[in-house]
Amino acid sequence: ARRRHIRLSRRAHQSGTGTSNHATRVNHSAALVQRNGPLAASPTLKSLRIIFMRHSERANQALGPDWFNKAFRTNTYKPYDINLPDYLPKRRSDQAYEYDAPLTVRGLKIARLTGRAMMNSGLVADVCLSSTALRCVQTCERILTGMDRRDRIPIRIEPGLFECPHLNHKITDSFMTKKEFMENRYNIKHEYKALIPRVHVPETLDDYFDRSVAVMRGIINRYGHHGGTVLIVTHAPGLLALTDAIKGLRPNVDTFYRTVSTYSPLATCIAEYDGSKWKYTERPFNFIPTDQ
Repeated sequence: ARRRHIRLSRRAHQSGTGTSNHATRVNHSAALVQRNGPLAASPTLKSLRIIFMRHSERANQALGPDWFNKAFRTNTYKPYDINLPDYLPKRRSDQAYEYDAPLTVRGLKIARLTGRAMMNSGLVADVCLSSTALRCVQTCERILTGMDRRDRIPIRIEPGLFECPHLNHKITDSFMTKKEFMENRYNIKHEYKALIPRVHVPETLDDYFDRSVAVMRGIINRYGHHGGTVLIVTHAPGLLALTDAIKGLRPNVDTFYRTVSTYSPLATCIAEYDGSKWKYTERPFNFIPTDQ
């Protein structure tokens, strides 16, 4: 169903443009350029650094798609592999873990070590934003723990940072609520008002690219006048879609998933605004090796 939905996205994209461009990126989005060129290039902004990071290693990524059936074969969670955590967060339904997988033991460890490496490099978050997926919230929590900022910087859950769900409403229906996260002792900013309260299904890639522009415009407008460092934990597609939104570019539907499939867990991009112009990392990188 996902492949069929991508094909439909491609056809709509090609019929709208009249051409098929197989480069990694296409030209500047006409709609964005006509409004205000590269997103957030405003003289009123203070120096701002945005760190975009993919979540850490998740269970179905490391152990395969059947991890859920094996771990819950007795209708109760029992870790069958040393890379699975001893306990999982309590939520309204264990079935939700099939669509909203947790981080592995290694994923939790590497995220914390990444946070420590960032702090040692002078990169400490002032604000932390996370996709609604459990793996992203857990990554935030471990990164902030490595920075010694877990208790001081609450996690702001922003649904607009989630990847494109295409036709699968079961994914978006499975997310934990703020209350559930807080009951599991995650430091969540309960009063945070999301820029995009809910991701609607179905959603095409073009819809997702538009959403990425909207959420980045909102984040920069909300935090740009304060300056500092904003940490955004998202998904592999978000590294490309969100950073392209700042640059005023629109990703290519045909090559999008091929490109982002090369991004490793905890892959990072950084965008910095010095008060007059933006600077970007050329390609995603990792602070530490992910196989430690």
